[in-house]
Amino acid sequence: MFSTVDSFIYVSRLGVAGIDEITATMMFGDFTNAEILITIPLIISGNLAVAMIPAISESFAMRDRKAMNEKIVLAIRVILLVAFPSCIGLSVLSYGIFDLLFPGSPYGGFILCTFSYATIFMMLSNTFQSILQSIDRFRIPLINLGVAIIIRFITGWIFLSIPFFNIQGIVISSMITFIYLTVANYASVKRYTHIKVDFIHTALKPLVAAVVMGIAVFFAYKGIAALLGGFIGIIMAVVIGIFIYSFVLVLIKGITADEIRVLPGSRTLLSFFRRLERLVPGRKKRRIGHQ
Repeated sequence: MFSTVDSFIYVSRLGVAGIDEITATMMFGDFTNAEILITIPLIISGNLAVAMIPAISESFAMRDRKAMNEKIVLAIRVILLVAFPSCIGLSVLSYGIFDLLFPGSPYGGFILCTFSYATIFMMLSNTFQSILQSIDRFRIPLINLGVAIIIRFITGWIFLSIPFFNIQGIVISSMITFIYLTVANYASVKRYTHIKVDFIHTALKPLVAAVVMGIAVFFAYKGIAALLGGFIGIIMAVVIGIFIYSFVLVLIKGITADEIRVLPGSRTLLSFFRRLERLVPGRKKRRIGHQ
């Protein structure tokens, strides 16, 4: 629905910004390609959110509020564990990815560099929507979505016509829209469940690990790509990023065994994190798989 709104207004509003129709179409094409790329982490988060619905619904049906809230908080933590490294990784590798997949794209790298940060709010809003559905509040996400469509149209209409922003106007519009959806859906979840979220463990620790990872990935890609080419540079940078993100999480105690067990391939991941713990001084006695 958002894409339909964008497709109706982008040419006319970019025209107001002084951009001809051909250039506007090229810009929107690059935006569409960036949108395709960010669906990769969205698919992962969507599958995780859907997988958690039955457990939350079961606790809701049994009126076990404590268990339900624990599962909701776990769902939020797991999504953020995926969201932060995904968006930062896509951002720092945006130009390299576009050069590799869409060579000659004049605007794609810059669009993906900024648009990738909207994925955090996309993931969270979708997760809160799934949680609301699991506690039998189906109408609320639809109402919030209806308001979001209006916000999307108005903000897109305004920002696309500003020459300084041009095609980034859709990125700004997306960010505002999904921030609204995240806040609105979370407020509804909070209202009906009274959950209490530990901000430091749930959000701050994964964010710190993701930022450290992003810095390492940026310099790793630059160095490796200069020596071995863009494709090898991206592959190696991703591998390095996964290792560093995981290591920092273990170092700052930013992940638990319960969170790992929810992820696909949990047995392999538990074994991997246990090995990482051996590299951290003072953490040999307490293994993550036995928390």
